[in-house]
Amino acid sequence: MIWKVIDGYPNYEVSDMGDVLNITTAKRLHATRAEKGRRGATMCLTNNGIGRTLLLSRIVYGAFVRPIATKEWVTFFDGNPNNCALYNLVLRTAGNGTVEALRFRGERAAMIRKMSGKGMSRNDIAEITGITASAVGQIIKRKRWA
Repeated sequence: MIWKVIDGYPNYEVSDMGDVLNITTAKRLHATRAEKGRRGATMCLTNNGIGRTLLLSRIVYGAFVRPIATKEWVTFFDGNPNNCALYNLVLRTAGNGTVEALRFRGERAAMIRKMSGKGMSRNDIAEITGITASAVGQIIKRKRWA
């Protein structure tokens, strides 16, 4: 796992797998899980005594890729709004949502093929990425996400 300090919240770090750590107390925080129809898991963070509830997906994407503009939003490859791992996040905008999704999908496919090349089984890759072993096989064979 890779950890980065959350912009605007210097007492917290976020991992590329969507975990949040309070640096001051060295405790991992638990996100409030998204219910059906909600936009995603949320996390309450404080800075200088002021608390704010944020979408965990925006925290992760913002820490590892770039800050998210007001008219942009994050969606989830596997459709699970509680899976806020970086590999599962896709940035969407009104103008280029599809282009951004395809670019990120290509990066994800390359990551899957690299894991396979290092000898990982399809089942292990499927468990890590949150997709089926069958889909992993199709990605590796370039029948999907070529």
